[in-house]
Amino acid sequence: MRIIKSIIDIPLEFKPMIEIENLCFFDIETTGLSREYNQIYLIGTFFYNKESSDWTLIQFFAEDLSEEEELLLRFVAMAKDFEILATYNGDSFDLPFVRKRLEKYGHFWDVDNSLDIYRYVKDNRSILDMPDLKLKTLEKQLGIYRDDLISGKDCIELYKSYKVTKSEEKLHPILQHNYDDLQYMPHLLQVYNMVERHKTIEISSVDTSVHFYLDTMNFAEEKLMVNGSYNPKFSIPWNYYRPFYTFILDSDSLFQFTIETKKARLSEDILADIVDARLIEELNVEMDLSPHESPKGILILKANKNIYIDNIKRIIESLFLFHFEK
Repeated sequence: MRIIKSIIDIPLEFKPMIEIENLCFFDIETTGLSREYNQIYLIGTFFYNKESSDWTLIQFFAEDLSEEEELLLRFVAMAKDFEILATYNGDSFDLPFVRKRLEKYGHFWDVDNSLDIYRYVKDNRSILDMPDLKLKTLEKQLGIYRDDLISGKDCIELYKSYKVTKSEEKLHPILQHNYDDLQYMPHLLQVYNMVERHKTIEISSVDTSVHFYLDTMNFAEEKLMVNGSYNPKFSIPWNYYRPFYTFILDSDSLFQFTIETKKARLSEDILADIVDARLIEELNVEMDLSPHESPKGILILKANKNIYIDNIKRIIESLFLFHFEK
C-alpha cells in the first residue's frame, strides 16, 4: 500500500463559519457503486495543520485490492484525530461505503459527527437558486472553475490497468483526480457564509440598529410565514396586526412575520407566489428583484421551487422601519 503526502498552501479568501482545525475532508475512489461487491482502492484526506498554518493532503492507495483492509484501517486510525469528517454527499455514499467494507473484514466503525455539505446545499437549494445539486454546479456558484481531465469512471479503468502494468502513467491521473476534488473542498465552506448572508437583514436608522435572521420561510394557503430571531431584543413585545400582514417580535428575541400572497402564472411552466405592494400602504417597495419580468409593485417571492429571498428581506425591512419610525 502506498501513502502519498502533500503539503498545500491554499489561502482562503473568507472566514469559515466552521472551525477548520477540527475538520478532515475525505473522498474515496471505488471500483464501482456497490458497497457489497465493489471495493475501495483510494481514500484521500485533507486537513488544516494549525501549527504549520498549511494544509496536508494524505492519500491511502491500494496497490492491489488485497490491500483494501489495510487501507481502511489506516484511514480509520487517522480519522480518530478529528472531531468532524467532511464530505460532499458523503453521508449517502462515502461513509456507508467505508463502513460496509470494514464490516466485510469484521471491523465495526461509526462516525459521531459528520459534515455533509451536499445536505446543507440541498436544504437551502431554493435560496441558492441552483438548477441541480452537482458538485460542479456548487463550485460554479461559488466562483470555483476547474477542469476535470478524467471522471471517476475513467479512474476505475485506469486502476484495472495499473494493477496489471504498475505503470506510473496510469497511476498519476487517478491520484490527481482525487487530489483535485479534495483541494477545493475547503472552498465549499463558503456556501455556509453565503446562506447566512442571504438569511440576514441588517437594519440601521437614526434611532436603531437591528439584526434579523430568517430561520424558516413557509408558503402555504396563500401566505408566507417567516420565523426567526432578532437582536438586540426588545424589553416588551412588539406586535402589529394589519389587513395584509402581521409582524410580531417577542421579548425572547424571536420574531414571526406573515404576509398574504397570491398565485400567479408567469408562464406555462412557472407558477409564482407574489405580493402586490400597491395594496399595502405601509410598504415602500416597488422594484422586483427576481429574474422574472413583472409589473411595477408586483414582488415575486417564489417561482416554482426557487425563493427570492431579497424581495422577502426588503418587505420585512420596509415594514419594520415604517412601524418603528412612526
